[in-house]
Amino acid sequence: MRGRVLIVGGGFSGLLLASMLGDGAVVFEEHERVGRPEHCAGVVSIRTAKLIGIPQSLIEEKFYEMKIFTKGGMLIWRGNPLAVKVDRVGLEDYLYNECLSSGTLVKLKSRVTRVSEDGFILTRDEKVEGEVVVLAEGAKRFFSRKLKMIQFSDDYYGLQARIKADVQVNSIEVYLDRLAEGFFAWLIPLKDRREAIIGLAAKSSAALRLRLLTFKKILEKRGKIRCSDVKYYFGGTVIRGVVGKVASGKVVGIGDCVQMTKPFSGGGLYPSTLAAIIMAEKLKKLINGELDWRSAISQYRTTMSPLIRGLRASYLAFKLVGLRDYLTIKIMAKGARKLGLQDNVLSSIDYDEHFKSMLHSALNPVKVLQYAGTLLMGLI
Repeated sequence: MRGRVLIVGGGFSGLLLASMLGDGAVVFEEHERVGRPEHCAGVVSIRTAKLIGIPQSLIEEKFYEMKIFTKGGMLIWRGNPLAVKVDRVGLEDYLYNECLSSGTLVKLKSRVTRVSEDGFILTRDEKVEGEVVVLAEGAKRFFSRKLKMIQFSDDYYGLQARIKADVQVNSIEVYLDRLAEGFFAWLIPLKDRREAIIGLAAKSSAALRLRLLTFKKILEKRGKIRCSDVKYYFGGTVIRGVVGKVASGKVVGIGDCVQMTKPFSGGGLYPSTLAAIIMAEKLKKLINGELDWRSAISQYRTTMSPLIRGLRASYLAFKLVGLRDYLTIKIMAKGARKLGLQDNVLSSIDYDEHFKSMLHSALNPVKVLQYAGTLLMGLI
């Protein structure tokens, strides 16, 4: 069997790309259904939702603010709206149907056992050759590691629970808590506050479910949720970077498998969507005979360079600004409480472009004074 573009992985990135390539692509997915197992909360910006083309029927909730709690204070991040909660399983089902409608062959229960830089893959049943192989294998990164497309990873372990509860809050709440060392815990109200997602991530996977249940008890004690009952658990690896090589021979990578994530939050849908749009443009020209594989991959690498540089710079900024356990944010929250600036500190930060908006803020004298003042007061 031959195919012009072979896509290894039928998760979000692989299906989004395939839906844009039509019958020029073949997708190999190891599970019998797409979107499973569930692992992502699915909170994205309106910008990302529009880029993906998410139907309104898959948007479960809109959020106009996020409250970030620390031991010494609180910060409020507002937007109009700031973010939406997407049905992630439903989204991948939708993209799967879009693939079928566009003529893409999606081979379920087809586990890939080998990927070659020469452009062929092996499954349990066949050897398949393509002009380009796209790795979209997600967070497990088996082939991207084997092909040395990533050299360094900064992984966390995430666990979430969908709960039935009488939820007493309207906004997303984030807690910089010891239960989630090096990361944070979160509460996302859903279904007219009759359900919620709670979750946390930490550097160690030890006793993660116990930590999550402890977090649930803390939320109950604080009056955030009442009469709560866990419906089910889900989760997976949270990747913070650094972004790896996007190509090796005839193999190109997209999404989590080459660590295209925002390091401040671990979110990957926005950079993965941009990468899929860029990659689809180049691979369509390959499929139509306008480019050979070398030119297509070279153009993809060149066009992706600003995004990759931005993500790498964002990771370095996170390490410098975040220090340990979001220490800088904790100091600023404490200072903002003293100065009454809880609403102002994050007002210029973009939900998707964290680093770029931070740079713009650094050029604004008013914002610089606000940041300096909150840091100083937080240290006192």
